Amino acid sequence: MNLSLVPPVGTRLTGLTLRDALDTLAREAGYEWREMDGVIVLRPRRAWVALSHPLDIEVEPVRLEEAIAQQALALACAVLGASDSPQMPERRRFSFTFPGGRLIDFLNAVAREHGSLAWSFARTPQNGPGFPFTLSLSSGTSGVGCGVPGLKPAAPVDLQRVLARKAVPAGPTENVLDRLVGLGVHDQPLRLHGIHESGLRDLATAARVPMGVEKVEGRPLIYSEGFVATGAPLRLVLDALVTIDPRYEWRLLDGVVVFRPLAAWDDPENPLAVRAGATRLLD
Repeated sequence: MNLSLVPPVGTRLTGLTLRDALDTLAREAGYEWREMDGVIVLRPRRAWVALSHPLDIEVEPVRLEEAIAQQALALACAVLGASDSPQMPERRRFSFTFPGGRLIDFLNAVAREHGSLAWSFARTPQNGPGFPFTLSLSSGTSGVGCGVPGLKPAAPVDLQRVLARKAVPAGPTENVLDRLVGLGVHDQPLRLHGIHESGLRDLATAARVPMGVEKVEGRPLIYSEGFVATGAPLRLVLDALVTIDPRYEWRLLDGVVVFRPLAAWDDPENPLAVRAGATRLLD
């Protein structure tokens, strides 16, 4: 999604459908939104019909192979006439082939294939840096941008060279169980009290690891004071949770942390032991 506007003070969106929320944002701020191949884009109404716009600059076909966000940002900034772009902390890797097209199509492809990026293109305030426009990529609560002339460079851009200049070698495969648990909701330290759905949901988000639970009968066992999970290795947090409620055992199954009652793991009659036939889910 591209959300390059701030909703007016007092605009309440909670409880609205996404369509109604977008309609409200667009109406209040003078924007028009469109869905472009799975990416929601908000732009000033006049930008959609402009005869010439920086986002309409053509991008040559290019292949992004195990790329990271700062490579995509560097390529887009180079197409808009910038000689360099900043480093980004975002390190999720993604791959796709761009067949060629407008810059807005390239940015949408980056956001779609990455999965958690948003792009933003804005006119730089008059008292800002010397470039008339700013192009940014953001993920979560962080993002970076670069000032751009907004003009197609006089000489063709060597896209593969731009990508190579911002490439970062992939490090050794991370053991997710050694990953440090991050902050919880509202960027506060995550405090856990036991094995229950809301706590595991928050832990899965803070550790960036998918989780599942098969619940035992009866009420969950709770440690009233709780403990702070933020900053601790995920493995120790999981061990602490089954110490609070020893009716469970956790295991890592193909990258998913699963909590189940002790007896369930070896019960051939358990519903989760039913075998599913081979299948493929598309779209």
